[in-house]
Amino acid sequence: LAEARFNLGLVYEKKGMRELAAREFQAASALKPEWALPRLRLQRSDAGPSPHGESSARGGGAGR
Repeated sequence: LAEARFNLGLVYEKKGMRELAAREFQAASALKPEWALPRLRLQRSDAGPSPHGESSARGGGAGR
């Protein structure tokens, strides 16, 4: 499951949806704390607001 969350984060990152990418990288890291790659991507993404407005696309994070 951690790998799936990480891969979803990569998709979001590629689309410029940094907040959603960061959320997926955090989830992957929580599921598999020994795996450094999600943490590294999270640091790299810097999860600031993006011009795509993705936080509203999923209900502002509800249910995550």
